[in-house]
Amino acid sequence: MRFLRFLFLLVFVWPIVLMGQGKFDLQRLNHPSSYGKELQSMLPTIEVYEFDTSAKKQALIPNGLRSSKYLKEENWLGIKGEVDAVRVDLVFSKYPIRNGKYTMQYGLLCNRIKRLLQIDPELNDPEIEWRLVLQTHCENDDQVDQLYHGAVIHYHPELIDDDASIEEVQTGTSIEPEISEVPFQEQDDSKQLFDLVDEAENSEELPEEVKKELRGKSPKEKQEVLESYLESVQNQIPEEPRSTLSPNRVKQYKKDIKNFQLVFGGNIDPTVSSVLDRNKQWKDVLVVADWTGSMYGYGAQVLEWHLDHLDESGVENLVLFNDGDKKQTGDKEMGSTGGIYSEKADNVKRLFNLYKLVMAKGSGGDIPENDIEALLTGINRFPESGDVVLIADNYACVRDLKLLPRIDRPVHVILCGYNPMVGVNPQYMEIAFRTGGSIHTLEKDIYDVQVELTTEGDLVGYNDPRIAVTDSYCDNSGAPRPKRRRSSTLQKTYTSLEEAKASGNKYIVHLELKEKNYTKIPGQVFKYSRLNTLDLGKNELTSLPGSMKKFTFIRTLKLNNNHLTEIPEKALVNWKYLVHFDLSNNEITQLPDALGQKQFLQYLNLSSNQIQELPESLNMRKLQYCYLAYNDLQNLPKMNRLRRLIELDLSHNQLKELTPTIKSLRKLQVLDLSNNEITQIPDEIKYLTRLKVLNLKGNPLSLEEVEKVKQLLPNTQVRFDA
Repeated sequence: MRFLRFLFLLVFVWPIVLMGQGKFDLQRLNHPSSYGKELQSMLPTIEVYEFDTSAKKQALIPNGLRSSKYLKEENWLGIKGEVDAVRVDLVFSKYPIRNGKYTMQYGLLCNRIKRLLQIDPELNDPEIEWRLVLQTHCENDDQVDQLYHGAVIHYHPELIDDDASIEEVQTGTSIEPEISEVPFQEQDDSKQLFDLVDEAENSEELPEEVKKELRGKSPKEKQEVLESYLESVQNQIPEEPRSTLSPNRVKQYKKDIKNFQLVFGGNIDPTVSSVLDRNKQWKDVLVVADWTGSMYGYGAQVLEWHLDHLDESGVENLVLFNDGDKKQTGDKEMGSTGGIYSEKADNVKRLFNLYKLVMAKGSGGDIPENDIEALLTGINRFPESGDVVLIADNYACVRDLKLLPRIDRPVHVILCGYNPMVGVNPQYMEIAFRTGGSIHTLEKDIYDVQVELTTEGDLVGYNDPRIAVTDSYCDNSGAPRPKRRRSSTLQKTYTSLEEAKASGNKYIVHLELKEKNYTKIPGQVFKYSRLNTLDLGKNELTSLPGSMKKFTFIRTLKLNNNHLTEIPEKALVNWKYLVHFDLSNNEITQLPDALGQKQFLQYLNLSSNQIQELPESLNMRKLQYCYLAYNDLQNLPKMNRLRRLIELDLSHNQLKELTPTIKSLRKLQVLDLSNNEITQIPDEIKYLTRLKVLNLKGNPLSLEEVEKVKQLLPNTQVRFDA
């Protein structure tokens, strides 16, 4: 499960700048002693026996009973571009009761609100309702430990579908998006289990008597029926050695797995299959895979890769763990949590059934996972195994790290969900280091993990320049909390190559080389492969070399005011975490399709080029500022996924019409369409209720058309030729 803070978002979100007056006074949140009582009185309070975490249309962002640190921000951030928040519940337990009275901790209340607004400043909207929810099923510590604590964001139905009307949105009947188009986010185990049941009820593989038994039952009863069936047939599946599989049989299995990934995995990166591809030297492999909600798509990649490489696959045995078979937190003991299942990799059909069985038996408990117990169980069951591979969720804590000394062989950790702007969970670095194993991400294999030790051998920090490591806050393991060393020199911006070279710093991350009259990028620049910021604006560059693909950590790239005619697509693909991209005032005529897939891009400036068309698919879900003025655009693609746009400049192009999907840009405040060839504005413009300025000057619009627009947007300043 995904629980580490999304640190890179805080870099951009920390300075909370809100338009207009918010619900909460941000300054006063820092003074709970004087603001707390007033704050509590502002929030309607309800009491419930236990908060229902299974309801639909809500994003859960948990913390702890006494913690204000949120663990799964992406449960909300992953969907907020497609939905609208309507209510925020802050869920506490009415505990402890002293002298017959419960007293709210104002410091905790203020900090929870403040941290939630740091995650998403837009929640500080007077139109969004906030409530306090107090749970009463908490007479002792054990009961409290079972309850959910944290924030819950309730939202309107999905607004993705182009044809969904505003009436459909208000009545909750809008069409759900296809699974493959949902951004990757934390998956709730219980929801996945109900999806599994729904899929199984119509499955051709199930006997008719089982499907009949499923019909008419509650989701929980269906789950029990399915679990019982899957368990009963697991050992009855006949042997089917990989050597006897026909090509048609393999093709059918791969189709089943692909469907399995679509239903349960979402749209995720190929981390597991990529690492296995690069490490075919592993032999007699024992794979131990975290098989909880967010890991379904990653774990299924083992099956897919195994089928693709039957003749050379080194995978011999597989262990899946779900952290306790529905056990609640209080029932879990270190080393005996359970929920661990295994199978030899020879029988693909049995493996496929095992995946569903372990999923059906899961969905219980708390945050951390029993990784070490699962590793020890797998090694004990398959002692003849060679390489041991742990498929781990980088965002999950390890509950039983204290058991690590019992592992007597190297563990290769494949980190799923790793992002260099977040960093590696240091618990997995410790597993790799202590066992003599390795760390693997989508793009890197690190076999000699570098750490900092005391003279007594205690691990106190990490100093590995090849990979980012986050600060750990996995307190539940009882293990040390090593932190990465931060150097102030990493934040320095170097304004010349001479200064950079003189510093002796190999890990420069900010380099500003504008107005240097460069006709090509100096080779020294490519020595700094960890650059976050590179400014080469106002030079004489005519092309970008293939070496630009080295900058896999780049976030801000400024290439404005040069003579560039194209963007190398291979490099653009490698700039996975690009946030700010300025290519204005160049000679670019065509854009690579990869530009439309920049998931983290917030600022894009392509003004003053010769661009004739945009990529057909614009999936830049975080884009806020987009400048395309002074180009040769004649048409616009669908824009329904650019829901966070605040400013859009399309002036001085050759546009004849505006796409109706403009209605999706609900956060748009400035839209410049001046000096185009537009004769009609679609009625869908009325949905842009936050639009402050609409510039229509220099278009052949009739006065009647302009008046229509003004009526559709009564609160917008509409600029036109009088």
